[in-house]
Amino acid sequence: MKARILYRGFGPRNIVKFAMGLFAVIGFAMLIAGGVLVKSTWALLATGERAEGRVIELEYRRSDDGGSYYPVVRFRSAGGEEITFRSSFGTSPPAFSEGEAVTVLYDPRNPHAGKIDSFSQLWLGPLILGLLGGVFGGIGGGYWGWRYLRGRQDAWLDRRGERITARILDVGLDRGLSVNGQSPWRIRAQWQDPLGEAVYVFNSRALWFDPAPFLKDDEIGVLIDRRNPGRYKFDLSALPQQEN
Repeated sequence: MKARILYRGFGPRNIVKFAMGLFAVIGFAMLIAGGVLVKSTWALLATGERAEGRVIELEYRRSDDGGSYYPVVRFRSAGGEEITFRSSFGTSPPAFSEGEAVTVLYDPRNPHAGKIDSFSQLWLGPLILGLLGGVFGGIGGGYWGWRYLRGRQDAWLDRRGERITARILDVGLDRGLSVNGQSPWRIRAQWQDPLGEAVYVFNSRALWFDPAPFLKDDEIGVLIDRRNPGRYKFDLSALPQQEN
């Protein structure tokens, strides 16, 4: 029966998958929210009405990063109704001052949801959501895209790769990567192409346990793409499975 490496709770691999999945979900949610805001702003610009208003108060709201000032604006609609609304977008320092005259853009069907007609009030929110969404979505989506492409490469190597035997140079911790305070192990092996003089050094993928006790000799199998030996896959079938 093949040995298994078991973890209590979340192991490092699952921590990475969970974090990257969360990044992708948050990023795409931000992009969707930013798109909805852009669409509603365009609709307001196309069909909304403008009125002169005045900032009557700067409402301060605390948050984890210190807080922001939200302008409270009063204006009179085309129908003569006096409307007061608080902007949904705040800044620090405040972008407006009390008593400042502003132009209000509002939907006649819902004048209480008006907006100050300025770049920061109309576009800064969607812009921030788009930028943050692009960063989070790019990191998370890029990770899962890389896993998909790596899976396709592995499947190709399993079917059509050439098996060679490489000499193990060393087994060590990859200090450049750390998950929850734990660094992975990697196997480094060398192979000289008998058809030429080229010498290749292969590095295994991250292993979240020390594989040295399970390596029976100083050689290990590697599947390579003969046309491009830089595409390769270690044969780790003799090692324990990593399970949570």
